[in-house]
Amino acid sequence: MSMSSIDPSRTRPALRAIETSFGAGVLHPAVLEAISGLGVKAKDVADVNIVTRSAPMGPVGAAVVCSAFFNLNPSVVRELIPASWDQASPEAILAAQTEAFAPALAAAVASMTRSDLAELSALSRTVTEAAIEHTEGRPLFAGLAALPLPTEDHLMIWHAAKLLREHRGDGHVAALVIEQLGPIDALVIHAAFDGFPAEMLRRSRRWSQEEWNGSVDSLRTRGWLTDAVEPTLTHDGSARRRSIEDRTDHLAATAFAPIGTAGVERMIELGATFTQALEDGGLGSTIRRIPLGD
Repeated sequence: MSMSSIDPSRTRPALRAIETSFGAGVLHPAVLEAISGLGVKAKDVADVNIVTRSAPMGPVGAAVVCSAFFNLNPSVVRELIPASWDQASPEAILAAQTEAFAPALAAAVASMTRSDLAELSALSRTVTEAAIEHTEGRPLFAGLAALPLPTEDHLMIWHAAKLLREHRGDGHVAALVIEQLGPIDALVIHAAFDGFPAEMLRRSRRWSQEEWNGSVDSLRTRGWLTDAVEPTLTHDGSARRRSIEDRTDHLAATAFAPIGTAGVERMIELGATFTQALEDGGLGSTIRRIPLGD
């Protein structure tokens, strides 16, 4: 089935249909406790995010992690990497994450019918298997792609959420590089374009207010932002950011081609039930309120 048989823009809601499980797998308090129990110096969930997402790439150095993550403050990465690998192997870290989070995930999705869960898992597996054929230029994704696919439905959906998020994210980084946007630039533009809380983006990626303001000033000079007090995209800036998103959609669509339009829409439909189950099970909006630190 050709990629042109699906609407690339529908890949975003298809991913979001299962993406809540990715976030919960990082934010769940049991995961921080488990990672810390290995001796890893993870202070908060932002540190858990760095360690668990970089672990599939193996015991790589800080420079590799900074490059792959793109918009993290390098000084924060260097506090964790490679020191974390001296405390626990990447394999042990991933195993601890799964052991800590899997019971909560299983309990949350118990409200779904087995048939719906199995169908969503099958769709997720098909998309994941297609994505794995395209690891080129996608370092975070390639690390995950080398891991075996889970057999249990709820774990397969969670694994797919991680894989497809990194698959799309790595493609997004490529699009940002083409536009010559730096790490903080990309965050500022993201906040202005999507209305995402700028303060949360700044804090979660550990940039200072001074560094953030410097990027805002630079983007105004380069024609991305207006002179408004609140960072606002110019007409050209908005068009260029839209182009980045469209290019990201097209790069992500390769993975969804095998399930076609009907499969994508069914994944979105079943994902709504899955997301609601996580919400009802305490793995949704409640867990996302956990402070990220500064």
